[in-house]
Amino acid sequence: MKKATMFFWQFLVCGIPFLYLAVIWHKLPETVPVHFNYKFEADGFESRGFLVLILIILALVTMLVSMLIVNLNQVDPKQPREGGNPQMMNISWVIVVFLSMISVFVIYMSASYKEANAHQHAKYLLVLISLLLVFLGNFINNIRPNYFVGFRTPWTLEDPENWRKTHHLASKTLFFGGLATCVFILIFPADISFYLFMTGVIAACGIPVYYSYKLFREKKKQINN
Repeated sequence: MKKATMFFWQFLVCGIPFLYLAVIWHKLPETVPVHFNYKFEADGFESRGFLVLILIILALVTMLVSMLIVNLNQVDPKQPREGGNPQMMNISWVIVVFLSMISVFVIYMSASYKEANAHQHAKYLLVLISLLLVFLGNFINNIRPNYFVGFRTPWTLEDPENWRKTHHLASKTLFFGGLATCVFILIFPADISFYLFMTGVIAACGIPVYYSYKLFREKKKQINN
């Protein structure tokens, strides 16, 4: 698929939250929650028109991130100028689709917010974000060293072998960590969903970072010996 065609379809996907907002606009109260604390209890309110501004900003950020990821070979010194990594297109699609889904869910949360169901909303939003880790785990294994996407530790950026091994492990920790986090969030009480989510994310991302450092120390020890 050509980049222009891909960006056109991604632009349409980014328009889905706007369409959803238009459909439910007449059901929205004049004032809606637009900011939530870590317990997903509303602590900031604005007029419903503010939701449009939020969607515009999210859509612009989403498209800019997608364009950057797909065009890394033009801006990243570690990427070859000609061609590109097909996995980057897959990752850009994952990000666009999931951020659009999250935008729809945020609108739904604002439209149907009641303090009594805040934890239940949090549960399903965090499940959605955890699924993003699962899909990223499917594609992160084969990305080439770069300064923008992946586990960019000082040790992976300086050693292609460290990068390869770290991302091979990361593909597993993100996939299975995200999957396990989804399951735990769904089966445990909603009021601890945030803590389960943070534990899962820290484990899924922290293990590859530690492994990257461990590989660096082992290689340094071999050189010194």
